[in-house]
Amino acid sequence: MAKKTKSEQNMLKKRVQQIMTLKNVDYDTWLNQQHELYLNENMECIDEIIDKEIKRRQNTQGGTLYGK
Repeated sequence: MAKKTKSEQNMLKKRVQQIMTLKNVDYDTWLNQQHELYLNENMECIDEIIDKEIKRRQNTQGGTLYGK
């Protein structure tokens, strides 16, 4: 799918918000739920990155786990 222009994105967002208003759905609440869902679906990736960073810091700080 080709990237939409800012104008196209704004039109799409406005249309979605209009439909959600008709259905009594708060756009900001829905958007926050989508963010949470995306994070939950990618938790494995997030955990992997955190583990790698902890190991990197342990290697560069002489094995201490936290702080300076």
